[in-house]
Amino acid sequence: MEMIKPIPASFKDPDGFIFNHNNTLYRLVTDNYQESYRHFMDSGLYQELIDKNLLIAHTEVASPVTNDIHAFKILLPEQISFISYPYEWGFDQWKEVLLNFLTINRIALQYGMILKDATPFNFTFYKGKPLFIDSLSFIIYKEGDPWIAYRQFCESMLGPFALIKYNGPNWVKQFSSFIDGIQLSYISKELPFSSRFNMTVMIHIHLHASYEGKEGYGAAAYSVFDKQKLNELFLLIASSLLKWKHPVVKKAHWITYYDEQVISKEYLAEKEMLIDEWLIDLAGNRLTDLGANNGKFSLIAAKYFKEVIAVESDADCIDDLYNQFAKSNITNITAVLADLMQPSPGLGWNNAEREPLLKRLRADTVLGLALIHHLCIVHNLPLRYFASFISSVTNQYAIIEFIPKSDPMVSHMLQAREDIFHLYTEEEFRKCFEEYFTLVKVQQPARVNRSVYLWQKK
Repeated sequence: MEMIKPIPASFKDPDGFIFNHNNTLYRLVTDNYQESYRHFMDSGLYQELIDKNLLIAHTEVASPVTNDIHAFKILLPEQISFISYPYEWGFDQWKEVLLNFLTINRIALQYGMILKDATPFNFTFYKGKPLFIDSLSFIIYKEGDPWIAYRQFCESMLGPFALIKYNGPNWVKQFSSFIDGIQLSYISKELPFSSRFNMTVMIHIHLHASYEGKEGYGAAAYSVFDKQKLNELFLLIASSLLKWKHPVVKKAHWITYYDEQVISKEYLAEKEMLIDEWLIDLAGNRLTDLGANNGKFSLIAAKYFKEVIAVESDADCIDDLYNQFAKSNITNITAVLADLMQPSPGLGWNNAEREPLLKRLRADTVLGLALIHHLCIVHNLPLRYFASFISSVTNQYAIIEFIPKSDPMVSHMLQAREDIFHLYTEEEFRKCFEEYFTLVKVQQPARVNRSVYLWQKK
């Protein structure tokens, strides 16, 4: 008989794990977590978090495979098809995750529980908002108990977010090298002196870091408060984070692309109509929009696909995307901060604990508008590599816009460098794509020499 085995991302917690059976994810709860689970469910905490859309929902089911001797319950959680990771979030996504984490702890205290873990990997973005996905992270809290997740909260959540706030959005990439948290002494050293005037950063980062390595630090790394003071701690940190503003950087180049840099408004309007017309016929489960910019075409796709993954390398665009979707109550678009030339690799134990981005991006249809010249001209990516890449992330269709060297944007890119791109031609583009796809149709918007292609995968 088939034995239950945890997925690569779920092996550390003795209280339970996630396993996959017939492409459905289940959560096994061990006997070790029996008391906490019953309190979590019977106290009303689970239901309040569900009602407030803070926690992933589940149902209790019979085991689909042979029962594990240590299994207390088998849970069928709501299935989430796309998981994004902290190093793929923008500033505002990080901020909302931290605020939700503190809110969940405050609610849990009212029911006599608290979170034992403080890792942003326990969140993902689902239906447009951050969702806590580790139902076994709640433990019974007894008055005077230390908050055992305090040090992890500083190293894995507050500290990394402070680096993004004070040093800029590129610091989010650091977290991919420290998925178990960043040492506080390193964070403290890298933060500017001005951060010491923020009381939250001063107390929980700089002062906390000053005790690292000293005798008794292991015990001091836990915050020992009574229930009231713990609640006040969560409130104080949350009130401070609410005031944290987006990091000030030089004027963003790509966030104004469609307002200032497109060839003409007529071209843009015609392209929007074209994509809308094509996507009606391609409607399906998931579309991935590569180089989504400010989300104009992701919004069109969201009308016809159950889920849209909007991938963009510009952090300002990601924040604009995320806030735009949230304000409009659009729940089927997930904004992902990623550089396609350096996509998130497989990380953690055996390089499998966190899946590579390109594996997670696979979709029914892939959209690549005004993208090809950035990869092939700016980054010297051969067209045959680009075609192979697009083939690897789509199951059925690809809509790709070809931008020739005669285009003003490409001409501008070539002003300060030698033109070594002799194979960057529309003829070569078609030849490379025809290795993997069958051409369905092609259309050139009026007044431009750009062409939009619809390809069907062979």
